[in-house]
Amino acid sequence: MLVQISIQNFLFIEGAKLDFHAGFNVVTGETGAGKSVFLGALSATLGEKLGADRIMPGKTFARVSSVFDVRKRPEILERLAALGIEAEDGLITVRREVDLEGKGKCLLNDQIVRIGALKELGELLLDLHGQHDNQFLFQVREHAALFDRFAGLEAQATEYRASWKDLSRLVEEKKELEKREAEVRREKEFLEFTIRELGDHLISEDEYQKLRDTVRQQAAAEKSGRFLAKADEQLSQARTALGEAINHFVELSKLDPAFDPGLSKLREADAAVEEAADLAAERLTGAETGVDVDALQARLSRTESLKKKYGLDFEGLRLRLEEARGKLAFLEDVALQKEDCLKALRAQAARTVAVAEALREARKKAVPAFENALRGELEFLGMKGSRLSCAFTPNPAGLTLTHDGKSHVLDDRGLDGAEFVFAPVRETATRKLREIASGGEISRIMLAFKKVLGADVPAHTLVFDEIDVGIGGETALNVGRKMAEIASTRQLIVITHLPQIARYAARHFRVARSIEDAGRTHTRISLLENDDRLAEIARMLSGKSGDSDLAFAKDFMENKS
Repeated sequence: MLVQISIQNFLFIEGAKLDFHAGFNVVTGETGAGKSVFLGALSATLGEKLGADRIMPGKTFARVSSVFDVRKRPEILERLAALGIEAEDGLITVRREVDLEGKGKCLLNDQIVRIGALKELGELLLDLHGQHDNQFLFQVREHAALFDRFAGLEAQATEYRASWKDLSRLVEEKKELEKREAEVRREKEFLEFTIRELGDHLISEDEYQKLRDTVRQQAAAEKSGRFLAKADEQLSQARTALGEAINHFVELSKLDPAFDPGLSKLREADAAVEEAADLAAERLTGAETGVDVDALQARLSRTESLKKKYGLDFEGLRLRLEEARGKLAFLEDVALQKEDCLKALRAQAARTVAVAEALREARKKAVPAFENALRGELEFLGMKGSRLSCAFTPNPAGLTLTHDGKSHVLDDRGLDGAEFVFAPVRETATRKLREIASGGEISRIMLAFKKVLGADVPAHTLVFDEIDVGIGGETALNVGRKMAEIASTRQLIVITHLPQIARYAARHFRVARSIEDAGRTHTRISLLENDDRLAEIARMLSGKSGDSDLAFAKDFMENKS
């Protein structure tokens, strides 16, 4: 509930601080006194525009601050927690400020917040009637829920929403399967090529290193073999030459013993060359491994090409291969998944349509009771002959299903959209409430709704303006009685010209305007008690406050039956 509002330099209000009652509060004053200024200040704390043009002439800033008690409003406490704001003792302070340059501040418990966040919170804090905003009667998407609450169909509506939620999930699952299937089909040829390319030629990093080592070793072995072959050939030639030389020295030694040392040296050389030739022949035979170096080198080259082509390392290539295989496996399995999904979807669609049709019939049956309940309340509030109903029309758009040969269009509310419709007199056809009802009618319709729907109507604090338009006498008294009845369970703030309404208030404020300070207009808002309140009621009754007027006002206040 609204605990207090402080207004400073706002239009014609230089300073005001009002403490509100938890029940019925009324604001009165002569026409043009500035009651709308009070409403404007209150609206500013709900996130409405606050510009430099709201600053009182001669001042440099305007400030409006409201304190709300939200201890019994868990939904507001949750919203505050989401914003990172603590509500100490269950109180929150909303402050709006603006300077002459149009620079403003928006604070919740001294913490800066976005205007959008304040507006969302404001819809939970206050419901202003007479200004066609922040009113649940104009929030068409809520009409079905309000009607279901009246008709006792909340459990049935909840069952439908649960079924709708499951159906929506399956529809999205089907769409996702089809989307993924289409994507994979487009990739199929590429995936198959990738699998062939990587599957046939990809090797592990360890295998790659082993291949590189083998190729290096084999290359060294081939080089060594070439040298050995040449050496073997030359050593063979050397042995032949040495053999011929030895034969010559043998003959020379026979002729002259002086050649014996030379013959010995040649024989030693021949033995050394033979030993070297044997070694070369042995190594040359061992070097013939039969390894195809070209084939190994080709495998290495393919691996390097794959890394370069995909821009991936060995692990990345391996993952790419697994991903491609997984996608193809999904493509092979998706038909089964789709069939399972479609089977579940058909079953869920049948259940949802059945629940939706049952809800439609239950709503249709409850409409007359809804109209009758509101008719009595509206007559009591001076709107005899008017008619308020709830029109259910098939959804023009939504999830379209074909079941049992019929087409059904569903959304989260059912097969139909709901909207309150209104006819001000019996002879006229009903039209959309938001298009036809006046401010005074809306306020009284709201009262009727509050009585019919009980404490379930959203927003804890109701602010009424223009509720007294076009009414008086007994109807005005009935409106006052109805407000007092409502105020027993929630806070009301009512701006009125009628004493029949003001008499029931637990707290009474008066707005007065005066011309001061070299022709400047000032608006003051003050709490009225005892004689001051009696004088204001007298003024409202007769326009005067003489002794007889005060006596009549006193009797009027004391006899409320």
